[in-house]
Amino acid sequence: MKKKLFTILLSVSLLFSLTGCAKEEPAKEPVKEVQTQENTETEETRTFTDSVGRTVTIPKELKKIAPSGPVAQLVLYTAAPDLLCGLAREFPETAKGYIDDSYYSLPVFGQFYGKNANLNMEALLAASPELVIDIGEPKENIGEELDSLSEQLGIPVVFIEATLPTMESAYTKLGELLGNTKECEELAEYCKELLEDTSKKAASIPEDEKKPFIWLPEMKA
Repeated sequence: MKKKLFTILLSVSLLFSLTGCAKEEPAKEPVKEVQTQENTETEETRTFTDSVGRTVTIPKELKKIAPSGPVAQLVLYTAAPDLLCGLAREFPETAKGYIDDSYYSLPVFGQFYGKNANLNMEALLAASPELVIDIGEPKENIGEELDSLSEQLGIPVVFIEATLPTMESAYTKLGELLGNTKECEELAEYCKELLEDTSKKAASIPEDEKKPFIWLPEMKA
């Protein structure tokens, strides 16, 4: 099952290059609620330092998380599917058999970044996530952008750096964040072995026999 899920992840790896940020009006009331909770219930929170050095206060025990976009959604589905409270984008019908049917009924609130940025704040807030997780390549000024998004939403937002060559460390970092270290270390080890094997096989192919990558329309973000 893990191999099938990671194959899906590899098929959308080019989404790591998505850029841009959805612009929305601040959600003022939720900001007050989160600040009050952090100030009065510190025994229920902890701090986490994300991949760009931001120290973010999050619940000690996470029960509901939301992805920032399709890449985060797929990675989180492999690492902590039971914590997903909503989707950035509906899973495609072709993924049935790989994705449990129950995830097709989760609310969809859109994505933060890219040319298809379409975040619906009302839908995201209605899903009541305790944390929003962005996963992918670090974008310019990402720290400031995520701070702004967190303030608008009234929900902590963290960033985990992940590219195909760094998926091992990304899963390790996710294990630290989500508290499921054992499961994420298994995924990290699998990624390491898969990429090492792929690199060896690619290196064994003569240059004149290598095929160019073909960008399929259905792979576009």
